[in-house]
Amino acid sequence: MVRGQLLTNRWGVLTAACLMLGFAAGHLAWCSELAFVSARDGNAEIYAVGADGSGLRRLTRNEAVDTKPAWSPDGGTIAFVSDRDGDQDVYVMDPRGRGQRNLTATEAFEEAPCWSPDGAHILFVTDRDDNSEVYVCDADGGGVRNLTHFPGWDGAPACSPTGDLIAWVADREENQEILVAAADGTDVRNITEHT
Repeated sequence: MVRGQLLTNRWGVLTAACLMLGFAAGHLAWCSELAFVSARDGNAEIYAVGADGSGLRRLTRNEAVDTKPAWSPDGGTIAFVSDRDGDQDVYVMDPRGRGQRNLTATEAFEEAPCWSPDGAHILFVTDRDDNSEVYVCDADGGGVRNLTHFPGWDGAPACSPTGDLIAWVADREENQEILVAAADGTDVRNITEHT
């Protein structure tokens, strides 16, 4: 892996670290394509390549910074972050880079898209409430709602494989903790509580 490139597989697995675990465990057969960020052409753009290194293609082409690609579970859509409209928003596109559209379209800072296992929703982080919160929207950008409702920092969301739970990193009482909740943000539990 080239330094400065972040990878995610077609099924939304987290980053290059997860890819390396897949290699180590011999479980890469299910991973046919990877999306990654590279500044090889002058600024951060999103590329895709076959897991065997074939078929390299650039998916985004603009002067903006495009980062954090996340494949939908069915492999038909890639969510990503871009500042092409003057602020950082969550976008989607197909695996060939076509149909790029802004899902969040606010003046807030938005990042870290994460698909639900059924592909119906995307979790993301935003500061639209004047602090960093985890939000969810429908895959088409509708149905936007806050899941975390806390005055401190919340970020790095993830969904459980079954979709019934979400997890995120949160600043609570001057410590970063991992919180788990039902998919609708209720029944919040701190699973790493510092004392």
